[in-house]
Amino acid sequence: MSLVPTLVDTVVGAPFRVADAAVGGSLQTAGICTDHDPTHLEPDYTDEHSEYVDVAGTSVHYRDEGSGPTLLLLHGTFSSLHTWDEWTERLKSEYRVVRVDLPGHGLTGPHDGFGHNMAGMTAFLEAFCAELGLDDFAVVGNSRGGAVAWRYVLDYDRAERLVLIDAMGFPMNPPTPLLNLLSVPGFTEAFRWLTPEWFIARAVREVYGDAERIAPGTVERYHDLMLHEGNRAAVMDILRRDMVDPELRYDELSEVDVPTLVMWGELDPWLPPEWATRFREEIPDAECITYEGVGHAPMEETPAKSAADLDAFLDTWRAPVSVEVEAPERVAE
Repeated sequence: MSLVPTLVDTVVGAPFRVADAAVGGSLQTAGICTDHDPTHLEPDYTDEHSEYVDVAGTSVHYRDEGSGPTLLLLHGTFSSLHTWDEWTERLKSEYRVVRVDLPGHGLTGPHDGFGHNMAGMTAFLEAFCAELGLDDFAVVGNSRGGAVAWRYVLDYDRAERLVLIDAMGFPMNPPTPLLNLLSVPGFTEAFRWLTPEWFIARAVREVYGDAERIAPGTVERYHDLMLHEGNRAAVMDILRRDMVDPELRYDELSEVDVPTLVMWGELDPWLPPEWATRFREEIPDAECITYEGVGHAPMEETPAKSAADLDAFLDTWRAPVSVEVEAPERVAE
């Protein structure tokens, strides 16, 4: 076990905590700040649909809206369940939409009961589904959430449909300057304390095909929830595992045995659009849709079109509506 994180926390973290308590506002303007108490974030990032469930000793934030066939939506790294806001508004009239803040993200925060590797995330997801009694659902995942989704389909039997949106799954090198920072000595430890909003803003702009489509408040939300107690340390551990010691099971994709839709932004700078073709070719009978001028998160950048495509894919899955028709009255001749 490396002593670097412990030393950084002792040598750097302790003075930051003292200074933050005294002049926190000024330090935070510079991007230097301690973790935020989740109770301070909840008023801004919960609503009447927000609920919490205990999963192996950790309180997990999720939302459960609508009625009909169940959709389980999984966000990617740096993100939260809020990435699905627009989709939820469009789909909850026809579907039950369940979305969750995965461990190390959003208002859930770190989870001590499961590791940050893929096996730990899929085990967490199974425990979450068991707690909510979810079965026979369509699992939808973006980015790392997509990787969790297809591994979940391989390892468990609850999901009936799979949707991958710019999903992880194949060997990769750091494709952007931001991800290349992971290789800089000390960066992951420094990120626990030095997290300026401009850095998050750049990351958000980078994943959009057109930065003009970024909704007001999006960058602030990403930054605020990153400062949730323990999230920065967890995300750095997640990224390290994915980039340095990945668990690759793409040779098992041919074993996916549920109808699958692959959706991809053609301007994704993080995960190459060529991967959409690879997923389509590796997964039996998979369908594929790409989006011109769109980046890494089509559900945020083009919510109307991508939600409509999802609905069309799931159309045959929805139970037919039973309509009773009265027999016509006989007309006297």
